[in-house]
Amino acid sequence: MAAHKTRLKQAIPILAGLAVILILAPIYSADLPAVSRLRNIVFDTYQQFDPRPPYPDSVVTILDIDEASLKNIGQWPWPRSYLASIVEYLQQVGVGVVAFDVLFSEADRTSPARVFGTLPDTMQEQLGAIDFPDNDETLAETVSRGGIVLGQVLLPLQESPAPAPPPEKFGIVSSEPHAAQYLYAYPSILRALPVLEDAAAGLGLVNIVPDNDGVIRTVPLFLRYKPRTETNATTPDDVLGADWGSVQASLSMETLSVYLQRLTQMLKPDNAPAKRTYRFKTVGGSGEQSIGGAETGIVYIDTGGLPDLRFKIETDANAGLRIHYARKETQPVISMWDLVQGKVDPNELAGRIVLVGTSAAGLHDLRFNTLGEEIPGVFVHAQIIDQVMSGHFLTRPDYAQGLEIVAMLVLSVALIVVIYLFGALVSGLLGLTIVAAGLAGSAYAFHEHHMLLDPVLPSITALGVFMACSLAKYWQTERDQRWVRNAFKTFVSPNLVESLALHPEALKLGGTRKEVTFIFTDLAGFTTFVEQSDPEVSVPLLNEYIDNMVRIGLKHGGYLDKIIGDATVFHFNSFLPPLDQPDHAQRAYACAVEMDAWATAYSDEKRAQGIPLNNTRIGVNTGIVTIGNFGGAVMDYTALGDAINTAARLESGGKFLGVNVSVSGETKSRVDGFIGRPCGILVLKGQSVDTPVYEPMSEDRLNSAPIQKYLEAYALMEAEDPRAADVMAEVLDLTPDDGLAKLHLDRLRNGETGIRIVMTSK
Repeated sequence: MAAHKTRLKQAIPILAGLAVILILAPIYSADLPAVSRLRNIVFDTYQQFDPRPPYPDSVVTILDIDEASLKNIGQWPWPRSYLASIVEYLQQVGVGVVAFDVLFSEADRTSPARVFGTLPDTMQEQLGAIDFPDNDETLAETVSRGGIVLGQVLLPLQESPAPAPPPEKFGIVSSEPHAAQYLYAYPSILRALPVLEDAAAGLGLVNIVPDNDGVIRTVPLFLRYKPRTETNATTPDDVLGADWGSVQASLSMETLSVYLQRLTQMLKPDNAPAKRTYRFKTVGGSGEQSIGGAETGIVYIDTGGLPDLRFKIETDANAGLRIHYARKETQPVISMWDLVQGKVDPNELAGRIVLVGTSAAGLHDLRFNTLGEEIPGVFVHAQIIDQVMSGHFLTRPDYAQGLEIVAMLVLSVALIVVIYLFGALVSGLLGLTIVAAGLAGSAYAFHEHHMLLDPVLPSITALGVFMACSLAKYWQTERDQRWVRNAFKTFVSPNLVESLALHPEALKLGGTRKEVTFIFTDLAGFTTFVEQSDPEVSVPLLNEYIDNMVRIGLKHGGYLDKIIGDATVFHFNSFLPPLDQPDHAQRAYACAVEMDAWATAYSDEKRAQGIPLNNTRIGVNTGIVTIGNFGGAVMDYTALGDAINTAARLESGGKFLGVNVSVSGETKSRVDGFIGRPCGILVLKGQSVDTPVYEPMSEDRLNSAPIQKYLEAYALMEAEDPRAADVMAEVLDLTPDDGLAKLHLDRLRNGETGIRIVMTSK
């Protein structure tokens, strides 16, 4: 159960990271507005740093109805007869195509024929014999000479009755007749005057719809005029037979198509097609496949015509073209006023596409592009034509989203693993690397291949995974630290508590085998003293005694395992790296010596006050034990093993030996500069192994005459020399209160030899 809880706790950061992935993946798939905005910001930034270079072979010139033109010619709309003269001039100088990014949906109010109709009947009778010209017919007659494309616009509001579709100027050739279903549909249309429509070579939509932030990024090259309710077709047969409405081309497409037709008629008149056509290709159709072969929309549009005078236009699924803008100042522009004044060289216009539009603020056709520039709408059509003719397309492949999701999953899982294994610093660097690599790879794809790969998803996911995992680990660490502080604040020194809190991994709660040094202390005879004393005396005395013994133990880095009455148990080297104590035996030795010195002085002080307080016995031993939490739900970080039992026996054996401090040979061998005398080799109660025991003491005492005499006697006793008893007696002559010397003298006089003592009691 403990192992299961540990694994579950370790899995919390992983689960947090996976939760972020599970949350973000469907959000991305749903393409929520917030995600789309972030993606657009990135792609716009790419364009700002890497705008499309001007097309050197561009044939597009903008004829701008600018502020100067309105000021000098007059406010818009101008008389159609005036426009007819401008169109006629452009035709005479050999312009390839003239396209109007303006609407001619209403009759010319300045037309003499129209003005005549507004006169009183008497005046009409007087002037009836005069044949007044109609400006719209005048313009239509000029338009009919060829090469003119007029604008129209689809509207989102249904009209009743719905306007009839405009006359067809082109045909759709497609092996997938259902391709039209992918085009956006509008229920109403604002057409040019019928007389002008019939005369025009092409009719193009001027619909340019910005994104929610007002930026023009994608323009549909084709739309549907569909006033009726959409079909409910659900089967392939239904789709193929469905009425998807009237397909209408954009102004840029119609302008280019008419231009190519006229170019074909001029260069190869025998091969010129009778009717302009466009060819649609859809994913899943003949020759084109997406991942999985799913039908997801339009792939590209072909302008049709002769092989060397046709263009394959890569679009999105709804026939939208993502514009890669060139700088506004790179676009050739002529002021209409300059043209009227004769300031324009006719050679600058010959054979070109002339787009007529307006940059005048009062005519409300100013838009924002991805470069942050405010441009007239006619500039958008010019950019599209240049992109198509140069073959420069920004594409987002059908597999892009799948690739981005796979990248998100792989990189996020890698980040989770790194966070789990290496922590915040390494994972933070990896997260930054992922974001930087995603941006760099996406920018490279844009610059080198004009491909739009979204770095937003992997970046946001990497950030989210890093934050979630880091917060989970932080929460987990804080919880562990609080637990450690609460569990150990009374058992170890405050600085060690903080170290444990920062490194909870140093606690092996499940148990581990390691070498530990133990100290057992006991105040001799204190239980009897408590029974015979007033609690007002014994309790403060015990509290003062325990407080100081614990203080000394914690001072040397010991872990307080237990307090049982007047007895204490300390461990040294109880924890794992980085809080292990390679010098644990040295620490325990120094601790025992200081405890003995303080306890002896304390007992002497109390006896001087008339309080019969005995000496403190201390046992010290080192050995391999199993250490960990053996309390289950109740915290009990302790040790199990023979080494701890030996330390306890040494403490109690001090009474038998007549010494305050008993240090085992295992501990002595690990202490540099140990000062003390040998007590003998004990076979402790319940054990069969020999345990060498030593009594630590000061160097002065060690060099004193009684101790030197004891060492002489001990050497004789160890050699089983009969003289040992006499020499040991001399020790007692020098120090009659030496309990250890008395023990050995009694043994020797009782016929025992050697230094090995078998204990018969604990």
